Amino acid sequence: LAVAYQALNDYDNSIINYKKAYAINPDPNYQSAIKSVEVAVANKLLALAIEEQGKAENDAAIKNYNKVVELVPENANAWYNLGTAYQAVGKDYKALDAYKEAYRIDPDNQTEAMFFAALILEDQRKLVEAIDLYDKYLTITPNGDYAGEAKDRQEYIKSFLWR
Repeated sequence: LAVAYQALNDYDNSIINYKKAYAINPDPNYQSAIKSVEVAVANKLLALAIEEQGKAENDAAIKNYNKVVELVPENANAWYNLGTAYQAVGKDYKALDAYKEAYRIDPDNQTEAMFFAALILEDQRKLVEAIDLYDKYLTITPNGDYAGEAKDRQEYIKSFLWR
């Protein structure tokens, strides 16, 4: 039954029925199937959230990004996008948490999350942490899109922090 629902793109009922099947027979294949359906749902929600954010519907995007990271918590791109949406609506503390999660999951490919997190830390006057994160960004991506700005920000903070 779960497979039939999945074929019809009725993911909610598919997951419900896979879970019922797993409760009756704890076969690991059912868990794999549940994860597969959750990833399919997450991908659709991610596409919708990106579209919403592109139309400056950030609150709706935030709801959908949160659903994505609930379904697939190791999706670094979803965490990064969640951070940008939170930052767009002025929720910097939540943006910082999302950026941190993005680069925790994938530090080599989420360097922009590091940079934006450093900016937020700087605004929050957590200057030593900001310098450290700019440094981490520059170490991983010495020629990245924000390398020049990261170096400038770092030097600016150091100029009045360590006089």
